[in-house]
Amino acid sequence: MRALIDADKAVLDENGRLNGIDEQLEALKNGEDTKYLFKEKEKTTFRGVSIGKSDNSEKNVEDMSYDEICAYLDGGKL
Repeated sequence: MRALIDADKAVLDENGRLNGIDEQLEALKNGEDTKYLFKEKEKTTFRGVSIGKSDNSEKNVEDMSYDEICAYLDGGKL
């Protein structure tokens, strides 16, 4: 995007503000060939999914005792 900004039109005023950039950015935002650069990301939504939730009713391995883990790994259900 830097290549699209004319640095000669950007002037630093006595208050330390940079003038001339806002106009160029607005022109880029509204230009047919450059407005895609400013397109906001669309929020992705999922239907039927609850992130972080599970329908799995099995016990969490982190909460199992050693014997329970051994039985689980041998194919036994808890």
